[in-house]
Amino acid sequence: YGTDDTIVLPNGTITFTTAPNGIDVDLTITGAGPGQSILDLDGNNGFGTGATGHTVSFENFSVFNGTFLVDFGSNDLSFNIDNLEVYSDGSATLSNGRLIRQRGSLSINSTYIHDILDLDGDGYVIDFNADDIGSFNMTNSTIATIDGFSSVFFVNDAVSGQIVNNTFTDIVGDQFAVVFNVASDNLSFVNNTIADMSATVTAGIYVGPNYELTMMNNLITDKGDGSLGPYTSGVCFVDSGATIVSGGGNVIGDDTCAGWLTEESDQNNVGDLSSTLGSLADNGGPVLTMALLEGSPAVDAGVSVMGLTEDARGESRPQGGGYDAGAYESAFTAGVDDDDEAGS
Repeated sequence: YGTDDTIVLPNGTITFTTAPNGIDVDLTITGAGPGQSILDLDGNNGFGTGATGHTVSFENFSVFNGTFLVDFGSNDLSFNIDNLEVYSDGSATLSNGRLIRQRGSLSINSTYIHDILDLDGDGYVIDFNADDIGSFNMTNSTIATIDGFSSVFFVNDAVSGQIVNNTFTDIVGDQFAVVFNVASDNLSFVNNTIADMSATVTAGIYVGPNYELTMMNNLITDKGDGSLGPYTSGVCFVDSGATIVSGGGNVIGDDTCAGWLTEESDQNNVGDLSSTLGSLADNGGPVLTMALLEGSPAVDAGVSVMGLTEDARGESRPQGGGYDAGAYESAFTAGVDDDDEAGS
């Protein structure tokens, strides 16, 4: 299967008849690519306790139908996820209310998590506690069609972290959705697209008491019918003593972020943004994305971000007249339609 604590998955599907063993060493599991190397957990638990101090990497395969992917409990370790597809076909739901539960440092890149159901209704897709020693980074990934969770993220005590170029869509949360309980400082939320969310309290950004979140170039839409869904607090819910720091370039579908997103380039209360987005689709790159349609207020609405030269697909930023808001960089130019460009 591999050498030096590396497991190389072959093409095809491997079905687990029992839960896989716990991971207590430095380990890399790699495959031929999502949809080519496939782990079917067959309703079993995923990978269990990892010993403190180790590094575990999952890359280049699909995994589905587990009651969780990993549960590393209270052990502080580094977990890296790259080019993974994680999903369910409906035959398994999360037994512990978490798809990924981990402490230490967590990095997720170019990964597609979709069609996950939590019957308990109070769990998280990603339950991450950095324990004041680790970081949380998520880039170029998509989370879609998630139902019954308290939220997508619980990020606690991270020393630092960047959530950049990601798409979150078709997510129903029982309480909060997307970023729930950002109980950390030094987190940056940059060039993400959030669309078609609903929850009881808030369906966009929640910042826990006395914490701080930096936002730049994000696109957060309404529900697509002119409303913001059946929740009461709107896109942003900022708890007592907490704050959002704006880097500019955010385009938001209601006015609940307006007290914090106050840079000249921020746009608040922009109605019906969903109609200016394409559906989740293969637009190139490792994960599905939502294209900006011609005339979208997000086109050229962003500000320059140091070191950010590509969108979630790997296409260059900026194009057109400047950086776009959201995870997708279009070739359109604000105020110029295709006919004008063709005739120039």
